[in-house]
Amino acid sequence: MISPRVATAADAPALGRFITASEKALDDEAGITSSDMAEQLIRGLFDPNDAWIWETGDGEIVGFLGMNPDSLKKTLYTDVYAGSDTVDAGVDFAVNVLARDFPEWKALPGVNTRDTSLIDSWGRYGFTPIRTYWQMRAVLSDRAFPEVPDGFTMTGVDLDSDDELNRWHQLHLDAFSEHFGFVPRPFDQWRKLVMESVGMDPTGIFLVLDGDDAVGYVESSDELVDDNFGFVSHIGIAKSHRGHGLGEFLLRHACAYSASKGYEQLELTVDTGNETGALRLYEKVGFTARSSWQQLGRP
Repeated sequence: MISPRVATAADAPALGRFITASEKALDDEAGITSSDMAEQLIRGLFDPNDAWIWETGDGEIVGFLGMNPDSLKKTLYTDVYAGSDTVDAGVDFAVNVLARDFPEWKALPGVNTRDTSLIDSWGRYGFTPIRTYWQMRAVLSDRAFPEVPDGFTMTGVDLDSDDELNRWHQLHLDAFSEHFGFVPRPFDQWRKLVMESVGMDPTGIFLVLDGDDAVGYVESSDELVDDNFGFVSHIGIAKSHRGHGLGEFLLRHACAYSASKGYEQLELTVDTGNETGALRLYEKVGFTARSSWQQLGRP
């Protein structure tokens, strides 16, 4: 008999293997879901909440439901991983939790673009694709550190300094203010997310300065270390300094930095509806789309 139960941190290793196998069955370019990543899915990225696994009588995981609430946005980011026998049960369970615990919230399930069964299952409740994201990768052989553009300097971030973190936070707010679904996050909440993020690399954060003003940044992480990939968590440019080539410089710097750590490739995620020209920039620097996922929504 297959039945759901609340997931715990002890389930993370087995859950990571289950999600990895599920995703690679759909797309052999899919990456590895590490135990740390699985544990984050269980506990929630923004606010804590229960997650559930479906398992057989002998303890084999055959389905997972992660409910990742963000109280600041009143939005629930929902992840279902399931085989053909459990996909409808997982979505039914998720919709019931939404109605019971989050009746006034917006729900945005994430789905691998190739998982047509899951997309159809969510469609039974009126969810349709509203946004498509690409996982893009670049090969890192022969990546040299670029010269800092004239008139600018570059520095790292001292994570023990609230002044430096505040400077980075203010830049982040400005750079992403026009992005889809962005809501400004207070400094203390933002800092907690940064410090607790999977694979956080204290030496992988670089700011571009114009005088004393931070005008661009890139944040590299070790989130995909199990794949031997580097990962760009964020790259942002102040609105006042776009068009100066800072985005390309920071991306090339991130490539060289990840190569210096021995990574074979560098991965990032791009919103294909991004209007800042990010997609064209990534392709120019040698990134190609390998996998994609969709965010679903309903009126």
